[in-house]
Amino acid sequence: MKQIFVCLLLVYVVSGCATIDREVSLGVSGTIKPPADGLDVYIEQPENLRVFHQNQKDIKKPSYNGYVRDAAQADLDNVIGRFVNPITGDMQGVIRLENKQSVQEKVEKLISLGLARQGYVVSDSDRAPYKVRVVIDEFWGWNEDGEVTFELNSVIRCSIELVGQGEVVNFEVSGRGVSRAMVASASNWEESYQLAVEDFLNELEMALQDHGASG
Repeated sequence: MKQIFVCLLLVYVVSGCATIDREVSLGVSGTIKPPADGLDVYIEQPENLRVFHQNQKDIKKPSYNGYVRDAAQADLDNVIGRFVNPITGDMQGVIRLENKQSVQEKVEKLISLGLARQGYVVSDSDRAPYKVRVVIDEFWGWNEDGEVTFELNSVIRCSIELVGQGEVVNFEVSGRGVSRAMVASASNWEESYQLAVEDFLNELEMALQDHGASG
């Protein structure tokens, strides 16, 4: 028990006592299929349905490090998680996408890549034969304590509607990641979220194979 307490105290000191924002960079890449004729697709701007709360006790739900009513929407759209101090239980900082990028921008890139991997050609024209509507249900990260290390959890979950050729198909895609570490650093949060991104893309590809025109 003493050893566990010492380890937690070390994490507390290393992580810092003050409230800190951590920025993460999430790479989006991968091999795409050759473009297919007739599979042009227009992606509408994703709709962000995440709801932020003030002093939310459930760490799996979005909460803001400040007064929600005073926060600009662009700022909230950039926040993707929070870190809770393992000793005091107080909120210690928020996790953000780097360069003030929004979750809408990141999700649109993920959807674009997933479609391209199945031969779709992303178009700027809303008259393309296919159209995709995306609702962001979850894009959030939180920490849970183990005996010695943190579990840095992340989830990306979206509801997707694919319209084309007189058909409308609805499905859900989610991706989850877990990184175990002794320090809740930006790089460790990136590792968790990168796993969630890869999981999300794999699920999206399978869904498109089952429901899409290339399936």
